[in-house]
This record gives sequence, C-alpha cells and structure tokens, in this order.
Amino acid sequence: MLPSGRVIGLDRDAEELARTAKRLEAAGLPVTARHANFSAVAKVLRELGIDAVDGVLADLGCSSMQIDRPERGFSFKNDGPLDLRMDRSRDVTGAQWLADADETRIADVLRDHGDEPDAAQIARAIVREI
Repeated sequence: MLPSGRVIGLDRDAEELARTAKRLEAAGLPVTARHANFSAVAKVLRELGIDAVDGVLADLGCSSMQIDRPERGFSFKNDGPLDLRMDRSRDVTGAQWLADADETRIADVLRDHGDEPDAAQIARAIVREI
C-alpha cells in the first residue's frame, strides 16, 4: 500500500523547482510546488489550508545543478555571465550589482555576508578589474 500525503515543495529557484517536482511526480509522489523562499512556508501552508505537517526537509544551499550550469553565473569551472541569483526573476545580476557598487559597498557585503576577513583587499582588486 502506498503512503498517503503529499510533498509541498518550496524553492527560490523556479527552474530547479520545476525539475524536482517533475522527478517526484514521475516517481508517483503527489507534489504541490510553490516558487517561494523557505521563510514563506507558514504562509504557503495557510494558503493551501494545511494546519500541520508530519515533517520538514530543508535544503538551504546552492546545488551542483546551479554551480555546474555556467549560464546560472555560479560556476568557478566554466565561463559564463556573473548572475549569482537563486531567483532569476528578482533583483539585479551579480554583474549589474558590481557595476553599480563602490569599493566600500563591495567590501561591506563581503565582510558582512561572507565573513571575509580580507574584504577590503578583495573589493579593491574587484574594482580594479571592472
């Protein structure tokens, strides 16, 4: 007997969400996919009329499917545009952000969001290259 229930999938990356939902559905699992950040899980569950869940599995990182595809802009192995967005429908690309940011802002982001101790030197090198 197959278990009852369904998978509620949330992902900021609409492309990977669609690919994953398709794979799960092909395996016979009922899937409800929503293009949303994991922080919206309570809102999505309310919208679906779900009061409780039996479990939560969260993958909060960058995947090899994003890193291995140069057009996504995360790859160190292959040349591609500097995109760096999990959700490509939002905000500006990494290249656009760097073009508009000054050295101080770049250093702040590297230090505050990347815990980079050499943020100022790296920011200086980036600005020299762009």
